[in-house]
This record gives sequence, structure tokens and C-alpha cells, in this order.
Amino acid sequence: WHEARLRQLDRVMHLLDGAGIPDGYKSPLVDAINTTTYESGATGETAYFSFRCFYNGNLHLVFKRLDLVKRLNAIAGGGNILGDG
Repeated sequence: WHEARLRQLDRVMHLLDGAGIPDGYKSPLVDAINTTTYESGATGETAYFSFRCFYNGNLHLVFKRLDLVKRLNAIAGGGNILGDG
């Protein structure tokens, strides 16, 4: 049930990058997670994220494009970025 949230997060990153929404029902992030195996170390990455899956169902997600994260924070915070003054 977390797929919908991951799909939306991936779409936001694509839009912030100017790449538009990816085609298809799922997103590159969800597809990469679903094709990851524990034999391969349960890790993977896309253009915007790197991740590691754990046996207990947890997912550690790392943002690779910090410029887009900063842009998202500026938009979500109404232009007020924490730490600016």
C-alpha cells in the first residue's frame, strides 16, 4: 500500500526536474524496488533515488538530487527554507 506514496514522490521529482510524469502505471522507483532481489544485496537506484530493502519490510530511501530536494522544500515552505537566516 506504500506504492502509491512512492509513485507520487517519484512523480514530484520528475516534475521538479522538468522531465514530466513518466509513462505507465508504476514509476521507475517502484519498478526498481519490485525487481530488487536479496541475492543482489537488496539495493538499487534510479536517477533520483538510491535505496536498500530489508527483510522486515523497511525501505531506506536516499535522495540523490539534493538540488531538487531544496527546490521542493522552497515550494512546500512557501519560499522559506529552514536555516536561511
